This record gives sequence, structure tokens and C-alpha cells, in this order.
Amino acid sequence: MNPLFSLKEMGFEIPWKLIKIGLYGYEEIPSTLSYEEMMDYLDTQLSEITPQTDSIVALICAKDCKDEFDKILNKYADQDYSDIVIQKRKWRAYLLKKLLGDISQLECLTGLLELMNFWVSMGIPDRCPQTFPEKNNQKSIQKYFTESNFRFMIMKNNEWLHNEISGIIEAEQEKERS
Repeated sequence: MNPLFSLKEMGFEIPWKLIKIGLYGYEEIPSTLSYEEMMDYLDTQLSEITPQTDSIVALICAKDCKDEFDKILNKYADQDYSDIVIQKRKWRAYLLKKLLGDISQLECLTGLLELMNFWVSMGIPDRCPQTFPEKNNQKSIQKYFTESNFRFMIMKNNEWLHNEISGIIEAEQEKERS
């Protein structure tokens, strides 16, 4: 599914900075969005007139000239007042949700490695729900890579994701009120 539609389904607003991060990546957030997915999303936004309509039309008109398109998108993202940290959090939540949907059918070793790699790639942020085995401790490592711990880590990550989504939505609503 188109990442922008997924983000919208998660309850998130879709500002230009979010689109730019998805398209080009930013710091630990990898490029996750293709031009085709972005154009598909923008096309659907033209079903009604909004304050963004002119901007969307300008981007669609520039779709065949990558340099012009990038220049316009960068301009919109620079003028966008959304918080870059919140936009990164949205992409991280999206990526974790996608990963959790994909790993539930994996065996525990592969699944735990996938979760560990995800959080390491995100820089192991504060409040990270993922625990890691103790380095150079064979008992800790054996205890860590079990089916029960795998299910527990999935549960912890799902709880974290639920709280993160709520926190992002609340943060955006708070910003709008101020």
C-alpha cells in the first residue's frame, strides 16, 4: 500500500516536509516513498479544492522535469511550518508498523534480528521498546533468542507503536492550538 495512504490511515496529517522526507530520506529515516506513490497520493488530493490545490497542481505539472519538481517540493517543504522531528517520528512509526506486519510470520531468530536491526538503524532512540541481549554473555543471548521473547518483543513494540501514534497526533493537535 502507498505509504502516504498508510500514514493517513494511521491518523497523521501529510505536510510537505513529511513528503520530502519520505521521498529523499532524512538522517536515520531512509527514502521510503517513490515518485509514483507521491504522484498517486497528490492526484487523489485533487478531488476537492483545498488551500493546497495550487501547490499540488504545480508539482503535477513539473512531474516530467525532476529538477523543477525537486525545486518546487523543496520550496513547499521549506515554507511548511510542521515540526521536522514529528515528521521523522511519523515515518519511524510507519516503518515499524510495516515491519511488525511482516515479521509476525517469521521464526524467532530472524524476527528478533529484524527488530534489533530496525531499532539500531533508527539510532536506538529514547523510550525504545526493544531490549538487546547482553554482549558477550552466552546465557543472555540464549535466553534472548526464544519464541517467548520474540512474542514479548512484538507485544512491546506494538504497545510502543500505539502510544507513539497517539503521541504524534496529540503533539500535532497541540501545535495547531498554539
